Amino acid sequence: MMQYMLVQLIGSPSETDLWFLSDNGRRYVRQLPRYMRQSLSQKYPHINEEAIDLVDKMLQFDPSKRITGK
Repeated sequence: MMQYMLVQLIGSPSETDLWFLSDNGRRYVRQLPRYMRQSLSQKYPHINEEAIDLVDKMLQFDPSKRITGK
């Protein structure tokens, strides 16, 4: 259920973003309703802009596109 809520927030992944999932994982994600990515700054206007930017960079479906601590 939590993953489904996350997809509602960050939007449905593209086919190329599914590379790291198992066959069952890809099948599950493909059957979910399609969602557009929501603007975090509009959804959470009271949150600091820099914090929104950081969270936005962390909430990438494809792990190779996520910000790292390296």
